[in-house]
Amino acid sequence: MQLQAYLVLFFALVASVIGAPNPEEVEAREGGGPGGW
Repeated sequence: MQLQAYLVLFFALVASVIGAPNPEEVEAREGGGPGGW
């Protein structure tokens, strides 16, 4: 369902703006994504 994909992208964008890690970003960081800590 495309709506779910848009929601994931939206929450990832909001989380990056406010600086709060969300599960999607945490998984991406564990995979060697940018800004990982």
